[in-house]
Amino acid sequence: MPNNKCLKIIFNLKKRESYLKRYFLLLQQYPINFDILLINDLGTTVNFDAENTLETKIIYSQSKRDITGMNSIFKAIYDNKENLKNYKYIFFVEDDNFIFPDSINECVKFLENNKNFIGCNGNSFLFTKGEKFFFLNPYIAPCFNSKNLISRAKDYNKNYGLTYYSVIETNTFVKICEEISLISDDCLSEIFFNFLTLIHGNLMKLNKIYLAREYPRPPVYNVPTLDMWIKNKNIIDDIQMIILRIKLNLKKLNHQIDENLFLELTLFWYLRTIRFSQSSRLDIMEILNKKLKKIYYSYHNDIRFFIHKLNLIK
Repeated sequence: MPNNKCLKIIFNLKKRESYLKRYFLLLQQYPINFDILLINDLGTTVNFDAENTLETKIIYSQSKRDITGMNSIFKAIYDNKENLKNYKYIFFVEDDNFIFPDSINECVKFLENNKNFIGCNGNSFLFTKGEKFFFLNPYIAPCFNSKNLISRAKDYNKNYGLTYYSVIETNTFVKICEEISLISDDCLSEIFFNFLTLIHGNLMKLNKIYLAREYPRPPVYNVPTLDMWIKNKNIIDDIQMIILRIKLNLKKLNHQIDENLFLELTLFWYLRTIRFSQSSRLDIMEILNKKLKKIYYSYHNDIRFFIHKLNLIK
């Protein structure tokens, strides 16, 4: 039986054991109220029971497939649905990122008291390493709250980001991973998760430091360059599958909206504005806002404590 309502999912990937050990060492600096599912990549095995000082339950699982990107990660999570079913909420984090345990507690409290939301996250930032680790920039965390799905999609486009880092109701997370198992492209898997989150419900962003992401990203977690991406022979098939499944999910969840308008605001908006955009120009106010956020985040005590502890790990 689970010790907690919430389960964290992390992977042990080939040739990345040092990142996983770093994550667990960082985790020891905080009180935690969630259990952990550790999924070993095909051909790898790691077990922290002998050196585990965390007062929590760690569940070990073996992947049925090589983990080569986000698509295989979501498929491996779906393969573990039996390990997930006893938990009310789950969240995923890569081995080189960090989600702050006290924020997880706040997200669970929020979701328990706000049943019209399916997920919750908080303020996020990027860090990187020169001679030492240091804070780099704020990072976008998505949020949307509307009974009207079209309004929800428009809100999301104003604050575009990855929804799968959020604490999400387990049933919803598993259903989304099941849908993603029907496609194969890593990039499309990420955005398909985002759009299905929109369809399922609202997402809250708390004013708490929530996620630290290391930059630059390793290849296994990174979105391929445009010229590499369009060489994927399965892209058209995957896009057609996403269109079909979005329409089916809209009907299943009884959304009485214009399906084509929703696709225009989600999938086609992403392809046109994000993936195939030739311009990354920002207006002056947006540039100023980003600079102000960077100043605020760089002096935040939670971030300074995290960077300090990170630099102590050998």
